[in-house]
Amino acid sequence: MNSNDYQGKIKIAQKKHERDLIITLITGFIFSIIFSAYSIYKYYALDASAFDLGLHSNILWNAIHGYSFYTGLLGENFLAEHFAPFEYLQIPLYYIYPSPVSILVFQDVFLGLSILPLYEILKFLLKSRIKNSALYSTLIFITVFSYELSPFTASIYSFDFHNMAFLPFFIFMAIYAFLYNKKILNVAMLLFIVTLHSNFVYISLMIVLFEIIYSRKYKNLNLIFSRIRHISIIVSMFTLFILIGFAYIEFAGIMRGIISGHLSSVVISTGESGTVSGGLPGMVRALFTDPAYLFSFIYANYILKISYIVLLFATTGFMSLYFPEVLIIGLPYFGYAITSSYGSYYTLGYQYAAMIYPVMFLGIAFGVSKIIDNLNAKNKNRFTPKKIYFYYKKHGQDNILKIIISVLIIGLILGMLYNPLVPYNSMAPNDISGIHMTAATRFLLNERKYIPENSTILVENNLMPLFSDYKYVYSPPFSPLPNYTSFDYIIYMNNTFWANTGGNNSLIYIANYLLDHGYIMPYAEYNNQVIILKKA
Repeated sequence: MNSNDYQGKIKIAQKKHERDLIITLITGFIFSIIFSAYSIYKYYALDASAFDLGLHSNILWNAIHGYSFYTGLLGENFLAEHFAPFEYLQIPLYYIYPSPVSILVFQDVFLGLSILPLYEILKFLLKSRIKNSALYSTLIFITVFSYELSPFTASIYSFDFHNMAFLPFFIFMAIYAFLYNKKILNVAMLLFIVTLHSNFVYISLMIVLFEIIYSRKYKNLNLIFSRIRHISIIVSMFTLFILIGFAYIEFAGIMRGIISGHLSSVVISTGESGTVSGGLPGMVRALFTDPAYLFSFIYANYILKISYIVLLFATTGFMSLYFPEVLIIGLPYFGYAITSSYGSYYTLGYQYAAMIYPVMFLGIAFGVSKIIDNLNAKNKNRFTPKKIYFYYKKHGQDNILKIIISVLIIGLILGMLYNPLVPYNSMAPNDISGIHMTAATRFLLNERKYIPENSTILVENNLMPLFSDYKYVYSPPFSPLPNYTSFDYIIYMNNTFWANTGGNNSLIYIANYLLDHGYIMPYAEYNNQVIILKKA
């Protein structure tokens, strides 16, 4: 082959990769628009909630008006409960367009475009291993499309808004930076993960551990840790990372204590719900002192846990089993979820999926690369089933890839059954077929214009995001409430779950009490469905 032919083939390959990148970018933008439209319609359908869309909108509105991150929903500065410096990065965005819509779009664009670093990871691991360019492109497309239509991706944007939604992008970016030896970018992404929540230190540490294992396993790639020969140095470095991580968790606890004014209450905790108190140290202590107590949390909701994990592995996660080292990154999630009785950790429709499903898609990239390496090995690898190995030797790489792609397509179809973008008959929460702008929303948006911004408002949970641009806004039964007579306006919907939740602390009880004692009077209503009361 002469040099001209060789250069020509390189140019053709480059054009194909550029085409794949463009297709991936367009796909990301299309789904960003779809996710954003879904989230915005859900918000205007009054299907959002005080936690967490209303909460984040409220603290950002307060921040741009000089009230730091205070919110009446917590009765204090948000950073006193969750030390998350990432909130500061959202202030400029909210300043430009102070509405829940801005952070919904911000979140969903990050979600949709997460496939860009995922694409680069797939390219790094597979482009030199897969000979057939058409099959390579098909595998790329099926993977990124499966990501966008995954029920676990849907769990994020169907849960209104949460900082966890940015986690998949930063995890993919960290692994991308690692593989391409972009050390500063790698460190930056690990730090960004920590800014989302102090307890995500555990995720960053597991990513570093994975990077160490992969660097040592593939020394020829000259990755970050490949050149360190002595294992004792590696162990010492990782031990130092652990100490720094725990020091940051302690620092975050001190900052929460300073902000809240209760410094003496600072302890190292993972912040999980429904499990052994004391965080990770508490779980380790219970393992040796009272294992039955710890097991009671593990056993709780075991059917839900098993179903969730089965769906996780049945859609795309099974590929990670071919490269189990990648599951190390998912250990913090399994530690949170499996040891907890809190059902939201392992139920579709909640933000916690962001902690684990990126690992499943990394599993596709690393899993396929491992399968091909095993089949290309001179001696049959013991992890490759005998029948697959001999099938490969007889029929070649293309047929094996076709089987892998077919199985991924089956996983994609299975996942779509739980996707809220699939109208009707969908098994997902928040089916898109029931989401639309309501007349009640239009009524509330119009009435809001006449409520002074310094008003103290008591509002129903699912209506609260519409009134997040008031400093003093409360929503029972979650909020610590001021004296009942302090409320200037009470806003609720008749005969709804949220209006009646909380017994003597429920919105309906408070409204009736104030009406009976003459502290408040009817102000406006829509079709006897939405009620607005005003201080007498």
